[in-house]
Amino acid sequence: MRAPKASYFDGKTTQRHDVTLDFTEQALVLEEDGVQIAQWPYADIRQEDADDEVMRLTSIGAPELARIEITDKGSIAEIEDRCTALLSRHRNDRRQRRHIVLWAMAAALSLVAITLWLMPYLAAELAPLVPRPIERRIGDAVYRQALNIFGVEGTCEGGGKNGAPLRALETLADKLRGANGLDTGDLTLVVIKSKVPNAFALPGKRIVILDGILQASETPDEIAGVLAHEMGHIAHHDGMRTLIESGGMGFVLGTVLGDFAGATAIFFAGKALVQASFSREVEAAADTYAIETMRVLGRSPVPLGNLLVRLSASSSAGGSQPSLLDSHPATPDRLAAMKLSRVLNTGLPILSEIEFKALKLICID
Repeated sequence: MRAPKASYFDGKTTQRHDVTLDFTEQALVLEEDGVQIAQWPYADIRQEDADDEVMRLTSIGAPELARIEITDKGSIAEIEDRCTALLSRHRNDRRQRRHIVLWAMAAALSLVAITLWLMPYLAAELAPLVPRPIERRIGDAVYRQALNIFGVEGTCEGGGKNGAPLRALETLADKLRGANGLDTGDLTLVVIKSKVPNAFALPGKRIVILDGILQASETPDEIAGVLAHEMGHIAHHDGMRTLIESGGMGFVLGTVLGDFAGATAIFFAGKALVQASFSREVEAAADTYAIETMRVLGRSPVPLGNLLVRLSASSSAGGSQPSLLDSHPATPDRLAAMKLSRVLNTGLPILSEIEFKALKLICID
């Protein structure tokens, strides 16, 4: 009987060896020109992927690249009969691929969980723990970012009006602080010249008021409601929490260590803080803070709602300028909560008419 033939690659060179196959009791023996050149135990032989009508074999005891290629159907049947572990590598490969897919899916789900649940939780827990000097340094960096975003170089001082605008701002801030009991420490209120009707609270207890919101306010209670709302964000550490969620802890460490990566994180996270909107829950909490502040002062929070309605109407009419609504969405729930507070104007006016007019002149040279 003519010995079956096959092609053999020893895994050491690229040379192909034309061999004959000898099926002994325990192993497949390869012979070239009558000389045995390899012996593969049946238990070690594994099948690899190959073209149709070709059986490609490897052996776990042979060099990694060693292989046998068989086309003889009788030899293929003999191999399948004798090699009981022939397909175990395929099963292992499929199992490994399944494991890889499952691990990849688990990693993706973990990232989603971190983004949606873990980071917000960690941010809420860590924000109040950031040391004040570090928070102030971060707030300074974000404030400079805000000046760049709105294209201004500094703050409005209103000094040309005998200091009346600044005194009016301080009077307003002092009354609000006295009502809400905010541990203001080094609370800073600054006004910058911009037509954008907005205000926002930054880490480090800084509230930035854009002149546009002063001009849009028709009564002292409207601007008082805006500032009370921003004080709520400060009391709840919302700015710091948003920065941690947006930029991760890298910006905190970067601020401490002064590294470039931290500065980059502050840049993008700061932009997100100035331009992005808070969640409905965060806004509702700040609104509640403002409502309670106005209640203590005996002033209704409804004027804040009226201001939001006017800004919303202006935006719907095609106004292109960003406004308080971009970072503080006016939802029906928010407006309803202000109206349902049933706080009446029983207290003294927060500012006199003269003080309110002076405040609106703070950015006029």
